[in-house]
Amino acid sequence: MLHPWPIAAKWVARLILVSVSAVVLVSAILSQPQRHGVFMDQMTYLLQADSIARDGDLRYTPDDRARFLKMGWGNQPNGMFLRRSGESYFYAKPAAYAMFAAPLSLFDPNRGPLILNALMWVATLLMTFQWLRRSLDPVSAALLSVVTWVLSAPIFYVFVIHLDVFLFFLLASVLHLGLSPVREQDEIPAPPHDALEPNQFVSVAHIHFWRAVLLGGCGGLLGYSRPLLLPFVVSMLLLWWVRGARRMVLVAASVTAIVFIAMTGIHLIEDGHFSAYAGERLYVGGADPFTLKAGQSLKPTGTGIFFSSSEMWARLVEKPAGFFSYLPRFFLGFFAGRRAGMFPHMTPFLLLLIAALVGLAFRGGRRALWVLAPALLYVMILFRFAPHTWQGGGTAAGSRYAAQMAPAFIYAFGWARPRWRTAMAICFVSVLFFPYFPGRQLTIPTPAVRDNFSIFQWNKYRFLPVEPELLLLNCDKYGAKIPVGTDTFIFRFSEHAPDRKAKPVISIARGETCRLGVLRLHKPGEPIRLRLWNAGEPVSGTIASGPHVSTFDLPTSASITLRPEMAEPVVMDFGRPPMYYWPLEITANGNDVASNDLSTTAPALYVELSHVDDPATTNVAPKPR
Repeated sequence: MLHPWPIAAKWVARLILVSVSAVVLVSAILSQPQRHGVFMDQMTYLLQADSIARDGDLRYTPDDRARFLKMGWGNQPNGMFLRRSGESYFYAKPAAYAMFAAPLSLFDPNRGPLILNALMWVATLLMTFQWLRRSLDPVSAALLSVVTWVLSAPIFYVFVIHLDVFLFFLLASVLHLGLSPVREQDEIPAPPHDALEPNQFVSVAHIHFWRAVLLGGCGGLLGYSRPLLLPFVVSMLLLWWVRGARRMVLVAASVTAIVFIAMTGIHLIEDGHFSAYAGERLYVGGADPFTLKAGQSLKPTGTGIFFSSSEMWARLVEKPAGFFSYLPRFFLGFFAGRRAGMFPHMTPFLLLLIAALVGLAFRGGRRALWVLAPALLYVMILFRFAPHTWQGGGTAAGSRYAAQMAPAFIYAFGWARPRWRTAMAICFVSVLFFPYFPGRQLTIPTPAVRDNFSIFQWNKYRFLPVEPELLLLNCDKYGAKIPVGTDTFIFRFSEHAPDRKAKPVISIARGETCRLGVLRLHKPGEPIRLRLWNAGEPVSGTIASGPHVSTFDLPTSASITLRPEMAEPVVMDFGRPPMYYWPLEITANGNDVASNDLSTTAPALYVELSHVDDPATTNVAPKPR
C-alpha cells in the first residue's frame, strides 16, 4: 500500500501536466494566424499541407492558389519556395511535416498545422516528464518539464507553421526509445519513496521489436527532414549495440533506411528529384507563376551548402586552423549571444546542460555522452557550414536549430540522476531570469518583429555579447541596413533610431548613445564618412571606435563631415570572401536629459553614414524633420 503523499503527488503532477497541455491545445485551436501573417518557409508548408490534403500531391497548381485566396492571407503567396520541373511547379520543402499536418488541414487549413504542433509539443512534454520520473518525484518532474518547455523559445514554435516542433518531437521520441532500458537489469531504480505498482512495466522482451520499429520510423523521418540530426539516431543505435541488443539495431537501422528511401522516393516520383532541395529552386515573392508578364521571372534561390559536396569539401580543407580560432566566439554566442544565445532564449535548457556536465564530471554520468556527443557535433557542423544562419533566419525566436535539439539537454540531464533540489533550483533560476526572455516581442511572427535586432539593445541585454556573424541577416527592418558604397552596410544597434524610409539617417537624443556596426565585404581599407547636423540647438558629443575617440561640437543649425578613425576590425573569414566588422558608438552629450522614449524626447543629433567618395552626399545639411 502506498503512502498518502506519493498518491497525492501523482495527482498533483497529473493536474499540472493536464492543465498546461490543455492551455496550449486550446490556444492553438483558437489562434488566428491571419492576424500575424506567414511568409517564406511558413507559407510553403501551409500550402504544401493543403495540397497534400486536397489534391494528394506536392504540385503547386492554380487550384492551390485559388484555395490560398480563400484562406485570408492576401492576393499572392508571400515568399514561397518552389521547384520547377518542366512546365510544373513543386513545393521545395521536405514533405514529411506537411504530410502529418494534412489530415488536420482538411478541417482548417490555417489552424491545422498549429494544432499538429500543439499535439506534438504536448507529447514531447509528457515524454520528458516520463524520463525525468526515473530519478525525480512526480511533482518535481512535472514542474521541471513545464518550466523547461513553457519558459523558453520552443513554445514560440507551436504557433509557427514550421517543422521545428515536428523535429524536436521526433528527436525526443528517438532519445526516449533509445535510452530506455533494453534489458531488465538496465532499469534505473525508482525513487525509494515511490514504490512501483504491480504490472507497472510490460515485459521488456515483448516490446523490443516494436520499439526498434518505432525508433527506426522516427529516425528515418528525422534524418529525411533534417539530416544534421541523424548523428543522434546513430548514437542510439551504437548504444544498443554496446548493450548487446544487436538484433534491435538491425531492425531499427533497416526501418530508418526504408523510411528515408520512401520519403525521398516520393519526391522522385513527383518531380524526378530525390531531394526537395535539388533541381531549379525559385523564390515566389508576390508574383503569380501562372500569369507572369513579359519580362517577369521568378527569383532563383540557392540549394544551400549542405547539398553542395564541392562547397562542403572546400570548407573542410581550406583554412581549418582559422575555423578553430573562431570557435570560442561561436560558442560564446551560442550560449550567451543577444540574438540567438541559449540565454536568454532557452535559459532552462542551458541550466539543464550545465547540470548534466556537472553530473558527468562529478557523479559519473558518462551515459550522458551518448546524447551530448552528437549535440556537440551538430553545433560544430552548424558553425562550420552555416555561420551566418545557424540561428535559423530572421524569423527565429533565439536559435531554431538549438530548439530542434532541445530534448537532448533534458535526456542528458536525466542520466546524471538528479535530485529534487537540483530540479527545483533550475525551476527557480529559470523563473528568476524569465524577464530576460524577449517574451511577446518575439512570440508574434509578424514582419514588424521579424527583423528584431533592436530589441536586444535594450539595457537589460547590453551585458550580453553581440554575434557579429549573424548581423548580415539580422537588422532592424526599416532604415537600419544602410548601403555605404559597394558591398558595405551599416547595422543600427539602437532602439533610439526611428524608422525613416526617406533617408538612411539615424537620430540620437540628448544623453543617448547610438551603437552602430559597420559590416563590409571585400574592401576593408576604404574609409567611412559621417555627416552630422543638429535640429536647431547646439550639441556636442563623441565618436568612438574601439580605443579611438574623437569629439565634435555643433553650434546652432550646423553641419560637419568627419572621417573617424576606426578600430581594428573583426575579420570573419569562413571560406567565402571575408567580412570585416567595426564597432562604432556616437554619443550626444546632454544637459541631464535622457529618455528611452523618442515620443517625448526630440532628437538632438542626426547622423548620415556614407562612402567617402559617394557623389550623392554633400556637406549641405538637410532640413531636420
